[in-house]
Amino acid sequence: MRIAAAVILPAVSLFSPGIPVAAESSVQGIAGRSVRIMIISKSLRELKEGRSQSLVLDFPAGACAETVNGTFSLRRLTVRFIDGMFAVTGGGSELSSGRTIITGDGPDPVFTFSAQGETRRYPLPLEIICTGRDVQFIITENIMQYAVDSASAELGVYNETKAEALYALAHAVLARSLSAREGAKHNGAHFCDLTCCQGYRGRSRFTFNDQVTINAECGSRVFFGSSGGGIILTGKVFSAGIDVREQPVPDIIYSENFTLSRKLYPSWKADISSDDLNSILYAAIKIKAVQINYSVQQEAMILQTYEGPHRIAPETFRLIINRVKGWSFIKSNNYEVRCGNGIFMFRGSGLGHCAGLSIEGAVQLAAKGYSRYEILEHYYPWIKYNTGEGAESYHYHRFVTFDLQSGVTAKTREQELFLNRRIPFGSVSKLVTVLYLASERKDLFYNHRFRCTADRSDRNLPEKCWEPGGHGEMDLRSAVYNSCNLYFASLYSAIDMKKYSAWVKSFVKETGIDIDLPAVNNEREFASLLAGLDFRLTVSIKGLVHLAMLVSPQESADRMILSFRKKVRADEFSIIRDALCATMTIGTGSHSSSNGNGARLEDYKRLSAWGKTGTVISGTNSHCGYGIFIGGCGRCGIVSVLRRGTGAMAADYSGDILLAMSKKPGLNGKMF
Repeated sequence: MRIAAAVILPAVSLFSPGIPVAAESSVQGIAGRSVRIMIISKSLRELKEGRSQSLVLDFPAGACAETVNGTFSLRRLTVRFIDGMFAVTGGGSELSSGRTIITGDGPDPVFTFSAQGETRRYPLPLEIICTGRDVQFIITENIMQYAVDSASAELGVYNETKAEALYALAHAVLARSLSAREGAKHNGAHFCDLTCCQGYRGRSRFTFNDQVTINAECGSRVFFGSSGGGIILTGKVFSAGIDVREQPVPDIIYSENFTLSRKLYPSWKADISSDDLNSILYAAIKIKAVQINYSVQQEAMILQTYEGPHRIAPETFRLIINRVKGWSFIKSNNYEVRCGNGIFMFRGSGLGHCAGLSIEGAVQLAAKGYSRYEILEHYYPWIKYNTGEGAESYHYHRFVTFDLQSGVTAKTREQELFLNRRIPFGSVSKLVTVLYLASERKDLFYNHRFRCTADRSDRNLPEKCWEPGGHGEMDLRSAVYNSCNLYFASLYSAIDMKKYSAWVKSFVKETGIDIDLPAVNNEREFASLLAGLDFRLTVSIKGLVHLAMLVSPQESADRMILSFRKKVRADEFSIIRDALCATMTIGTGSHSSSNGNGARLEDYKRLSAWGKTGTVISGTNSHCGYGIFIGGCGRCGIVSVLRRGTGAMAADYSGDILLAMSKKPGLNGKMF
């Protein structure tokens, strides 16, 4: 069943980095919530320790300070630590001990503070609680703005390749923030801005308004850290023998045999004497650890002492040692430990507790073109979302629209990453076989027939077609618009495998469509490849753009495409394009229940909308279904990828976009 509020349409947008496809979520209610954050904590500590002389906060015109002694205008506030006491002065007088509220004019006033060579911006009002020996600065921020600002602080230096990693992290911070609102653990605040808690450096240049968010119930399980060093741990690392529901996930990309999160911190070592370690662990009691048994795989640590075994949470152990030896002494929980000659030797990789999302891995996935939701589900496979229909109704739609004549798309770094993303070719690859027949085997192009049924007599063919009962009698045209697996698989016995492979390699060079053709070892594998069922066969999104331009009715300005078109007669291209138009009216692109009223089908016919669908299995460390669609209307072309969807669904969402483009006054299906 199609989701009620399917796509938020950017009617003339050339590229969408991703659209959550779901019924209206509770995001509007979330956006109205706020969190309290204790700020400039590190700077205040350094001031108290004598490592700085003063702190200065600058306020906008119209700012006022409200104290127990009255209200006065304020433009600058100075904080000093003198004779063991904090002195806070501004507006020509010293702020008295107790509570001060500083407010500003305008809809969203901010004040500034400079630290570590950067100027930070914070929202007003600012609450100051001063006791003399201690002082706290607390702001209140919109929870979604805090999520993206904290994510920005955690991510560090930003460039456009990190965008999807930033927003994946913002989702994680938001989920944790919703959980943290149940209690204010930082002396009346929900968060502080120390890195060991959760980084925050005030307002960033980013906003966060995704229409689907992580369910708040997941918040207490959504951990994230700098880098796992190639492995991912679970919440067990924070416990001592307490059962944790989730299992660790592999931090890998299966299809590339690539391990994530081990480039930035590939190795580290730390040595500590037995006496030093025991003085830190057991300073107040006469116990001595003589051996450390630690299993990264089981996330369990036992200290063997003269008094017996002592079980301790790995992260607790790490923090106890690091509080004395320095916060980056034992850099992560991904290590092995040995003891010899009175020295405990730690050898590991990664940075931080290693549980949950790895920021380094998220950045690597983003750079490979994966979306924020794919990153989240890579690290949190158990995740649930806030949607009106529940987690099962959630999909994620990414697409690129382009001019079918020139291939021009919007020029953004994020779009470039998506265009370079490689995905399984699936049933869309059947178009390559069709073009092979049109250029090299016209006898098969015109005359090959196959009866697609539920019965399989040829053991080299797939067990069944995607249509369980079969499609019946098929020729090339009907096989294209029905995307009949068995028709295309049946070509294996009529096509020479080596000649086909050589032609595909030549086709790649001639058209620029970057197909990665896998090794095919026998007739059964060849039949599977021709059917679009060999998901080792991959192509980039950019390659799909070029394929759409190649089969489009539009004249192309691309010389490589023009060169190939000369090999195929106009009447053969006419048959191919007629089949692709039929995809949208009677074929796989017309299968959505939303087309039942017939109005959209008539629009497809009137505008000669065309396309090709595909459904593939893909993913990173786990697999799920993806719907793929390429198509066009007038000069507007589109390539869509729909996570947790089918090709028919991808065609449905793409149809919304194509029809919106065609109905835009002055565009008539043209992008430019």
